[in-house]
Amino acid sequence: DTGDDDSGDDDDSVDDDSGDDDDSGDDDDSGDDDDSSDDGTGGWPEVIDSSIASPVLEGELSAGHDEPSWQWTGPGIAVLYRWSLDGGPWTSVPVTTLSYQASGLAPGDHTFRVATGLGDNTWSPAAEFTTTIEYFVTNGSVWEGVARAYPATQEGSVTAVNCHNCYSDDSGLSDTPASNLTAGLATIDDAIAAGADLIELDLHVQSGTWYVAHDWHISFSWFAPELADYLADPVLQNADQPLFIELKTDNPSDAELRDLLVLIADHGYAENGRPVWFRAFHDEPNLDGLSTILADANFLPLHRNYFRLSDLFRASAFSASATNGTGGDGGMDSLIAQSFLDGRDMVEFSVADDYTQNLVGRMGYARSLGLGVGVWTIPGDNFSSVGWGDMYCAALRNEVDVMTSDWDLADCNGLVTDSSTLVYFNSQDVSVPSGGSESTLSYVTGGGVVETIAVNTTGAPELIDAGANQDFNGTMLQFDGSELLALGDHDHDPSAGVLVAMNVNFDGLAAMSNGDVASLVTKAESSGWYLEIEQTGGDPELSFGVHVGGSYHAATWDGGGVLNDTSAFFIVGCYDGNGQVRLMVNGELVASSGSDLVGGVSTNDSPIVVGANWQVGGSYIRYMAFQVQSLLVREWAE
Repeated sequence: DTGDDDSGDDDDSVDDDSGDDDDSGDDDDSGDDDDSSDDGTGGWPEVIDSSIASPVLEGELSAGHDEPSWQWTGPGIAVLYRWSLDGGPWTSVPVTTLSYQASGLAPGDHTFRVATGLGDNTWSPAAEFTTTIEYFVTNGSVWEGVARAYPATQEGSVTAVNCHNCYSDDSGLSDTPASNLTAGLATIDDAIAAGADLIELDLHVQSGTWYVAHDWHISFSWFAPELADYLADPVLQNADQPLFIELKTDNPSDAELRDLLVLIADHGYAENGRPVWFRAFHDEPNLDGLSTILADANFLPLHRNYFRLSDLFRASAFSASATNGTGGDGGMDSLIAQSFLDGRDMVEFSVADDYTQNLVGRMGYARSLGLGVGVWTIPGDNFSSVGWGDMYCAALRNEVDVMTSDWDLADCNGLVTDSSTLVYFNSQDVSVPSGGSESTLSYVTGGGVVETIAVNTTGAPELIDAGANQDFNGTMLQFDGSELLALGDHDHDPSAGVLVAMNVNFDGLAAMSNGDVASLVTKAESSGWYLEIEQTGGDPELSFGVHVGGSYHAATWDGGGVLNDTSAFFIVGCYDGNGQVRLMVNGELVASSGSDLVGGVSTNDSPIVVGANWQVGGSYIRYMAFQVQSLLVREWAE
């Protein structure tokens, strides 16, 4: 005990006068980790006092990421808090700390506990919250985080159907916010019953209030329901369809956007399994403002991971880009690339009245960047200039991730999922073989069976890379005028019709002589159907024909002065067994047979041939020099 300070302890070195039992110069080895009492223990025995209010704790019930947060508020008497994760040791924090964010957590349940501290190791009972980390991935990467099972084609594509303008905003003298809300909620109920996968609401903000309406108005409060009233509807709250919100106000303020996000979150939306999508035209700053707000990790930490952003593109924006000297497709692709750099999740293109030039190529480019792809708007009942919406639902089902539709939602959904495919391929992602060596093209036939056919070989087309800023994106098939693909004898039900959709470039059009007829794709020999082009010396004529009732009937288009050998054209020909033969080019109904037919398209033993026309005995005629990237042939019944 020499050198001791007579403080009653048991060391024999220079003491620190603290009366403890260590000899290391500090004042604590009693099992806590603190020499200043800042963790509320200070060597005191732990006391759990049930009279002390526990913190009010909240978190995510389900998290689609490995960094969930928990946040809490406590009683005014609190001087500190302590927390524990998954039964681990307690960690004390200052009273000013009211949240904790974990990192790297594995899928499964994780329980967070937090208690109010009064000092002297005296604590309230712990509040606890269990968060389940789970990932909804069955719909694929574009729709990751959506719990609802989205429609899938028999070829394996996932294609959601959005209820376009799924609300009511009539502004007549007898219309009020209440009447429009009632009608709008009925529209949503019908859409949910019809199997819609997304619910679209269009928003305007005025005097700090968000309204559901399509067009600007001098006073929305006269007729338009508030968004809050829609969000409070129990049916909508309990549905599993994500909201697909379009921001119509050109330049809402930061405060207005923050209020919007909080309003949505406070009503229980933007959660794992049901994210909220915001959409706006790319030339407006709305999404830029949202992107900046959502980059703040301290803003809505329990919801900020469940918002998605999509740029809408008008065809006129692409045209303007082209005329500004950036090149037609180069200008388009530069805008799409900017969306990717801006952190968008999806891009959406016009498909009917204002068709996007080289649409399928632009969608392919967006997909190559990892962006989702949508089209707007699938037309509703008979639109004389753009055809019937079912033609679009059927023809585009493998090329897009979402279709915004005015067409009957249940029917469009059914056209996505039915098993009516006879032949389908898309060569965009097929690898181009080195040195021109032989390769294969995979294609899907009836029942989802995958078959292959040789390409890059004698008599078959060549796989080539379209290159940057072209009408196609990725790999395409080049037919030189002596090559073909015979894809087998795949017949439809004899009582039904057929639908044919192709994305083509008429590369050899200029080489055709007056009167020449060339086959794009056919299954015809005094029966069946064909899609052909004829050089007439002026505008080339495009024709889709079917054999019904003993003779051919066709929808023929004179080219409209626009058919050329430099652009890509998306062509759809169809006849459903009862009605007219129709031909659609680039989103426009360009021709019909003019009279109604009754009866199925006759079947035969011919193969489906791309690039030529089969003849009895196995010979071929009417070869075509052109490029093709995708082909769909499917049974088409009324």
